[in-house]
Amino acid sequence: MSFLDRFKKVDLGPGITLYFLPSGKFKTTTVNVYLHLFLKPETVTRAALLPKILERGTRSHPTSLALARHLESLYGAKIETEVVKKGEYQLLGFSLEIPNGKFLPGWPNLFAQGLEALAGVINAPAMEGEGFVASFLDQEKTNLRRKIEGLINDKRAYASARCFQEMCREEPFGLFKYGRVDDIDPIDGPGLYSFYRDLLATSPISVYVIGDLSLEAVEGEVRRALDAGRRQVTKMPPMEIRRPVRAVKTVEEKQDVNQGKLCLGLRTQTGRGNPDFFSLVVANGVLGGYAHSKLFQNVREKASLAYYAYSSLEVSKGLMLISSGIEFANYEKTLEIIREQLAEVANGQIKPEELEAAKKSLTLEIRTNEDQPLNKILSHLNLVVNGLEETPEEQIDRIQAVTVEEAARAAARVELDTVYFLTRQGVV
Repeated sequence: MSFLDRFKKVDLGPGITLYFLPSGKFKTTTVNVYLHLFLKPETVTRAALLPKILERGTRSHPTSLALARHLESLYGAKIETEVVKKGEYQLLGFSLEIPNGKFLPGWPNLFAQGLEALAGVINAPAMEGEGFVASFLDQEKTNLRRKIEGLINDKRAYASARCFQEMCREEPFGLFKYGRVDDIDPIDGPGLYSFYRDLLATSPISVYVIGDLSLEAVEGEVRRALDAGRRQVTKMPPMEIRRPVRAVKTVEEKQDVNQGKLCLGLRTQTGRGNPDFFSLVVANGVLGGYAHSKLFQNVREKASLAYYAYSSLEVSKGLMLISSGIEFANYEKTLEIIREQLAEVANGQIKPEELEAAKKSLTLEIRTNEDQPLNKILSHLNLVVNGLEETPEEQIDRIQAVTVEEAARAAARVELDTVYFLTRQGVV
């Protein structure tokens, strides 16, 4: 049975789509709700504040403690919120995990009660006057500021984010999913609540449910829970994939670090819906996706120039990142070997065992995603964001069909855009 045959798609009204996967494999029911926004400088920080404020309490359970106690009474149900970035889209995520009532005698409506609690977080947050509770807002503004400023403490993640920021400075993708520190202070409770009500009424919403339930029961409960007074739904603009590279940018940043972080930002010119997309995926697997790939083997193992070296794809935006941790003096040599490995893939210098190892690893990743509800949801969400419908079986078949020539052709379109180097103060 195929992936999409199992995920049943139901239109619940203006801009709300239910994706339901009936499965007896899990003893819990998983519900994920995503509000879709386009990344914009004027809204990114306000949107990033919302999930954790909404998680603080509801009108029925107006404090974190009260909500936690209520969820505990539902056999340890869990509600979590998050901010997700998919290409140039910012998604506000709300999740519920709750035991399936059929395994608990006397709890046939446990799903409905859990969904009611989740709906309270989304539709009926704790209020103070005309806005969010001031103390909650102040605390979450502090937490958000720490989260943005704290990125610098993870040097690998920081370097990757800074590379993409410099690369896409004039594009929405250059925005950090948690927003900007300078935008936090002016945000007030009534203004943020008004902004949220508008988002709730107009944003496209994806609802995922996985569990041992019937479609009729799920559809009915979700309709009741998420009836939020919808208005005309915002149409999500397309993401810019093809963007010519006029000149390679080189950015050097100095901090008190013990190890250099070299990141290369590249434009693949190949989006998720491009016919050559899976050729690019295989090419990336050969180049630097795994421990058997060219970057790891040649930059780290053979030349001993890097503590780590890998490449990854941002598939929704059509970008590639090559990242390595190096000694400061190895900058030029590491950059040279990375360029050589990329050229090898683009020129079709791919050994049969390299091609097969990449395909095997990619296939294993896809199959592994089937083992966890959240991974299944995120895999499908990637398709939804990019307007696609593919099954894992179809993806595996397309990966297995990629030839050396096709992988090389996709790699040949990849263009280096930005070289970012995080180095130490005083290093010349």
